[in-house]
Amino acid sequence: MNVSDAIQQRKSIRHFLDTEVSDQTIKTLLTKAARAPSGGNLQPWRIYVINGSTMTRFLEFLANRTPQTEPAYAIYPPA
Repeated sequence: MNVSDAIQQRKSIRHFLDTEVSDQTIKTLLTKAARAPSGGNLQPWRIYVINGSTMTRFLEFLANRTPQTEPAYAIYPPA
């Protein structure tokens, strides 16, 4: 696939499966991501892979820190 095809075929995913991503798929994606260019080759990013109960606790932590207010505007219809 060339860049033009990738741009034309892109899509926004709003619904995800609840199946776990395999360790091999994660390793493959991280290997490819590590080869992506960054400004000045600084690579100013960190990657943390979390799953299972650690992910559940992290999401609960984030949910408790996020204000529970109505959005200022609704772009997407309710799921």
